Amino acid sequence: MMSTQNIEDFLLPEFREYTVPLFTLPSQRFLFSPGNVNPSDYMSYLNISEDEMQLLGKQPRGNCLFKCGDSSFLLNVRVPEYKARMFGSEGGR
Repeated sequence: MMSTQNIEDFLLPEFREYTVPLFTLPSQRFLFSPGNVNPSDYMSYLNISEDEMQLLGKQPRGNCLFKCGDSSFLLNVRVPEYKARMFGSEGGR
């Protein structure tokens, strides 16, 4: 069993064949900045274009690429005030 929040862990050769369906089967995906990953591996793994990858790398926190079928949208994800109070403002730090 493996548990992670880092996409690079799913790109490891020993896990890749098991995790590809988790990311390729859903018809709707919210893709945030991938962090420090090999761009070509990330694009191949998630089936996104080079333009979409460049867009992901330039977005501030809270923005994401929303993929719905063959369509792509740039979204700004906002947290309702009541949830922000529950989770705080440290961003997981």
